[in-house]
Amino acid sequence: MSGSIGVIEEGLLSWMILQNSAHRNALTTKMWAQIPEVLDNLSRKKNRVVILTGEGKEAFGSAQSEKYQKLIHNAIESIKNFKAPIISLIRGYCLGGGCGLALSTDLRYATPNAVFGITPSKIGLGYSQEATEELISAVGFPNAKEILFTGNRYDSQKALKMGIINDIFDENSIENKVRKIADIISHNAPLSVQHAKITINELMKKDEKPNTEKIQKSFITCIKSEDYKEGILAFLEKRKADFKGE
Repeated sequence: MSGSIGVIEEGLLSWMILQNSAHRNALTTKMWAQIPEVLDNLSRKKNRVVILTGEGKEAFGSAQSEKYQKLIHNAIESIKNFKAPIISLIRGYCLGGGCGLALSTDLRYATPNAVFGITPSKIGLGYSQEATEELISAVGFPNAKEILFTGNRYDSQKALKMGIINDIFDENSIENKVRKIADIISHNAPLSVQHAKITINELMKKDEKPNTEKIQKSFITCIKSEDYKEGILAFLEKRKADFKGE
């Protein structure tokens, strides 16, 4: 059960596809290790949005064990540090470490048949501090306690109410709806979007103070950018701005 991470590049948008359909796209050690490698490669290109999804009509799950922890940590950090937004498109089961992976992405959209759950309490395992922080950031303390205490599975409607996902789209339209969201983001000023991701991620930190120097540096980069000049000019000329990420 090796699996792999597939990549499809479509101009400013790229897809990361979890490919292990024989096992409902369960993430293996090989796949966890590939995530930072794939994102490092994409960071060298002009990606403005990345969509993470599972092959076929399944989302993603993962075994939970001690040997996975370092690999999972590296994968989650690579997602947080990736300059562009990463969107999860979720169909079917999204369980265990796979649910934790989705929670680390910036936006999450699911079909009505998606099922979510984080189940270490069902197998006698603890949930890592890092993963718990991600869960709390998404759903708050009371919901995080319910999810981890019970190990329950939740349908899309309950997941939406809890804050696990941003919205629900039907199976026939989800890809187009998520593409549309990605398209809107990719045609905004990349440096502004990157600044928003940096700022929010820094402010969400639980175990250390936000890196205000990093936030300020990103803010100044926006102010000094050619894109800012282009944005003002496009506004005055009543046209769409053509942002270059410079």
